[in-house]
Amino acid sequence: MQTDNSIKNKITAYLPKAVFIICLIQPLLDILSYWVDYFKITNIITLGLRMLLLTFIVALAFTISTRKRVYFITAGILCLFTLCHIFVHFKIGYIDLTADITNLIRIYHLPLVTLCFITFFKANKDIYKYILAGFAAAFIVIIIIDILSLITNTDPHTYRDKNIGLCGWFYFANTQSSIISALISIFTLCVIKKHK
Repeated sequence: MQTDNSIKNKITAYLPKAVFIICLIQPLLDILSYWVDYFKITNIITLGLRMLLLTFIVALAFTISTRKRVYFITAGILCLFTLCHIFVHFKIGYIDLTADITNLIRIYHLPLVTLCFITFFKANKDIYKYILAGFAAAFIVIIIIDILSLITNTDPHTYRDKNIGLCGWFYFANTQSSIISALISIFTLCVIKKHK
């Protein structure tokens, strides 16, 4: 039991830095996904990296959680939903099982990460400022990539058929616009707090 508490305490102490890195990794994975698609390479590489990251996040949260039952219930619900989903698709005819499971994992990403971050916030109050810093750093990475894609004339554009709009090396223009819109507010907040 003492060993468990020691592990929990170490994880909790490093949690703010881990959360910062998790936030910073997201745009880098998006950039990698863009180039993987651009060069018509299989997306198994990026899917594998995202799965590893998700597994790491869930393992961290589960290890430090004081309410592990919530994780078991969530896993049970997701497994039941997956089985029902697959059953229905087999009944009506599957087009692509791998693509479908990939999309399910993308759907499960949001509730799982939300649950984990709730655990993180409860475990260490310093998470708040590190998550803000992580979002600000991610925003800076996105802006640098947007500028690089513009300078190198490799920007795919938001509206590809009309060659207008700045998208950067990110696959979905609408998603990227939403991310930038959300992060600009957080970045502005961080700058105001730091420099008054």
